[in-house]
Amino acid sequence: MTLRLVVALVLLLVAASCGMASTAALWRMVEEVNPKLPENDKFDPMWWAFPKYLRLFREYRRLYPSGRLVRRHWSLVTAMFASLLGVAFLFGFFR
Repeated sequence: MTLRLVVALVLLLVAASCGMASTAALWRMVEEVNPKLPENDKFDPMWWAFPKYLRLFREYRRLYPSGRLVRRHWSLVTAMFASLLGVAFLFGFFR
């Protein structure tokens, strides 16, 4: 039981770290895209929803075709959810 708790704690720390890093990648995308957009099209740092994320990804890919931040963001999000799924398996949520 103790080993399971330690592994779960490590996986939760990995999930939290990946979540913070993916948020940092989003902020960096906004910082790179905003100076190149007209004033009325700039991204407000508050009130994010799925369509706004899609618009950010579209604008970033348009302005930086070889940019890697979108891929980095999604790989971190995938790692975060995989870690959380690992915790769920450790505690028997999928038996």
